[in-house]
Amino acid sequence: MPRIPNEVADCSIYLYRSEEDARQGAQSGGCGFLVHVRSKADPTKGHLYAVASSHVLENGFQTIRLTTKSGGIDTLSTTRDNWTPHPDGDDVEVMPLPIMDYFKWWSVATSNFITNAIIESYDIGFGDEAILVGRLVNHEGRQRNTPIIRFGNIALMADAAEKVRFRDQEQESFLVDCRSLSGMSGSAVFVSTTRTYHGDAAERVAQAERTRMEQESGTAIPPGTARAVVLSTTGTWGPWLLGIDLGHIPMMKTVYQRDEVDPNILVETNHPKLTVDANTGIACVLPAWKILDVLNVEELVKERNREEKKIAREKGENNPLAAVEDVADGP
Repeated sequence: MPRIPNEVADCSIYLYRSEEDARQGAQSGGCGFLVHVRSKADPTKGHLYAVASSHVLENGFQTIRLTTKSGGIDTLSTTRDNWTPHPDGDDVEVMPLPIMDYFKWWSVATSNFITNAIIESYDIGFGDEAILVGRLVNHEGRQRNTPIIRFGNIALMADAAEKVRFRDQEQESFLVDCRSLSGMSGSAVFVSTTRTYHGDAAERVAQAERTRMEQESGTAIPPGTARAVVLSTTGTWGPWLLGIDLGHIPMMKTVYQRDEVDPNILVETNHPKLTVDANTGIACVLPAWKILDVLNVEELVKERNREEKKIAREKGENNPLAAVEDVADGP
């Protein structure tokens, strides 16, 4: 795993039940992260959103805590009405945010979301390296947010035909073996792959890299540029946002006690249905394209369209993108 840039940790946000809890670091509930849809009228600007798990928000953890540029903390209070849920009920919601000059933050561009096309082009699969960016509940920081990064590998690819049952709900999910712990729900999960591509695989990656470079720069890239990079390089590709951590897959074990007559024998407790979570250490990750589903909800698209027109007017150009109907990138 290569060195992770420090700013990646700044995409993490913490969620609490109240402003008081947030300032005291008490009754922590979960975390989330920041993403943005790049403006097509002006690629240097974007539309910012907070992303969180529905089950965390439903439990009342709706106050966002962020680190300020001066090194302290401050909060943003929200209500359930501020958040837009997934149209099919998947465990993810987003909320538009203003550009926050007061806070120290970093966000993930939708152009860096994993897609089925990227998975195929780069041959993403078993064993590729993943990281989780979120909060360690017993060391979250009092003076400022102190997100951690956990490391792991893809254990199972997402399959719409074979959904994972988690929290009494079946959802298309990746499984990531990463020594997952409670309290990491809502973490951003990234994936990268290290290899050299040859032949047809190199051509696929070359085209994918060309598309990525064009999205990031907002300008056309000569075909030979990306191809030369791919054919002459062995290294790490990505990272892409794999998705949002929904929590770890539980492994419920029956609780036993020692027999009163023979302490070498273990018997079930007086409450045979009493179980404890032994923790598989495997995180259930909702794919990034599910987050994109929410970003492409009609209400949010219309809101971005209005902002795009303002951005185009500010540039003082006759920009046809001011009338664009959808500024998010699909999978």
